[in-house]
Amino acid sequence: MPAACGCLHGRNPNQMRRYWKQILDAIEGADSRPDLPVDAGKSNLPTICLLGKTGAGKSSLIKLLTGASDIEIGNGFEPCTRHARLFRHPNDEPVLQFMDMRGIGEEGYDPEQDLASLGGASQVAIAVARVDDRAQGELCEAVRSIRRRRKRIPIFVVHNRADAVFDPEERETAVNRNHAAIERAAGRKLRQVLVGAFDDDGKEDARRRVFEALAEELPRAAFVLESEQWDSGERREFARVRMQVAQNATLAGATGWIPGAGLATVPAIQARMLLGVARHYGIDFNRKTLLALSSALGAGTAAGFAATHVLRQAGTIFPGYGQTAGAVVAGASAFATTFALGRASAYYFYHEKEGSKPDIRELRKLYKSALTNARHSYRKSD
Repeated sequence: MPAACGCLHGRNPNQMRRYWKQILDAIEGADSRPDLPVDAGKSNLPTICLLGKTGAGKSSLIKLLTGASDIEIGNGFEPCTRHARLFRHPNDEPVLQFMDMRGIGEEGYDPEQDLASLGGASQVAIAVARVDDRAQGELCEAVRSIRRRRKRIPIFVVHNRADAVFDPEERETAVNRNHAAIERAAGRKLRQVLVGAFDDDGKEDARRRVFEALAEELPRAAFVLESEQWDSGERREFARVRMQVAQNATLAGATGWIPGAGLATVPAIQARMLLGVARHYGIDFNRKTLLALSSALGAGTAAGFAATHVLRQAGTIFPGYGQTAGAVVAGASAFATTFALGRASAYYFYHEKEGSKPDIRELRKLYKSALTNARHSYRKSD
């Protein structure tokens, strides 16, 4: 293995200092925005493929999961193939995308072109069916086509507008009938979620149930959309900046797939994130602040993610390690370490703003927990 991996497991004591220096150089540079390949942030995004007839509630489902407005969704779809459209969320620096496979019902429609346009993106298909609509033949054919082409793609069913059938027994019969037909098309058992009209009264419960299914089938998508539990002032404040951290983690993960690129771009992305998070908390982020944060994180933690980053990148460059496997691990490492650094810095900056001393043990605990959860969600998805 070439010398670039001499820092394995923190054996190179200078690796940590060099890594922090890269971040510092990016912070002190005139332009904190990294020089990235075109559309780097939109590559390898987790993708939710939506199957369903017009009026089934696909746009409402997007609104439920993302909180986007009707106007944003209506204006946000872009054609990506002859049949399909993409909605990226958020549009400027997306963390995931929805593909509306509109060819459903068209004679001779084959979803392969739509799915192939996504490249290596991790995917889940959600079949959306109205409870009061018995004519689900077109949806079943779309599910059947996807299963022929992508046997391993996860699929679950959202039975929408349960409130449209008032009688409980009639509703259960309708759901069972539609679900059995969709399962026959898929050739296997499918997870199902029953929801109402996505109105304000039942919105949180509906979101929770759809979210639980998504977390099982495509955990990275669920992770970036996850809502913080507001059990403290610090967590409530992090909830306001979490999407910004997730955006930078997604961007870092995307560049981690590009051989060699992550060695330069990931520290620059992390620098940009730290500046943005500090700005959110009203903190002047400079050399002194970075040194204090790195000291609070601890040499072991910092050296660990610096060494891991170089090792993962080595796998994307050098034959023998396995370029495909190495790229996946590099992406997971960049995604996880960036998110964890963002989570820890938010905790640190919150206490700086409040004029209180951060609990070092809690800071490191938050970092390690965020690192573990982010890495797990990325690897399980890909």
